[in-house]
Amino acid sequence: MDRELVLVGALALFCLRDARLIVSRPRLLFAFVPLLCLAAGACGVVAENLSAQGATELLDDSRLWIPALLLHAALGLRAARKYRRGGSADWLTVFPTPLTIVGLTLGTRAVLVFWDGVDGVTAGAGLGAAYGLLVALLVLALRGMRDGVAALRYSSLAHFSALLLVPSAAVLDTPLAAQPVHWERAALVLASIAALVTASFFWHRYRWK
Repeated sequence: MDRELVLVGALALFCLRDARLIVSRPRLLFAFVPLLCLAAGACGVVAENLSAQGATELLDDSRLWIPALLLHAALGLRAARKYRRGGSADWLTVFPTPLTIVGLTLGTRAVLVFWDGVDGVTAGAGLGAAYGLLVALLVLALRGMRDGVAALRYSSLAHFSALLLVPSAAVLDTPLAAQPVHWERAALVLASIAALVTASFFWHRYRWK
């Protein structure tokens, strides 16, 4: 369960990223919706063919996490470069991240385990729709924050935060099957991310005054 808690934290981080980027440039919805639908369907197909052992092996496989780290670092640097140049968000900024895809895949697999008779694509689409609905609610709540530079700064921060979340999810040794939750260990990981986000927020706030 520790890994699942870390992945939930990652999903929340990138859900807010997507909402802020869409608020800064509403036309990104035309890219966000099809990309999310495609990713959710693909996650459903993968989850339907993933066993418990396969899921654990996938999470432990450096062939997954190393490219994920590199991709998050590249996206973080790209967003940082764009906001420093005063650029605006584009469709690549709302592309589903590696952690989002892993989270949706494992979430879909959990639905398939506990809900008999549901196929992977339907479960994946349902989770994708739930994620999209949460983004939409955040968009409504943040509709006054149309600062594109600030949205890109947050996007960059979210991706660099993933550099802590990815190895944390990879090294936690609790199996994917139901196990007691180590709240202290998971909370320590999520607290470090919260501290990083808070510190960066205040740093950027006072820097640009």
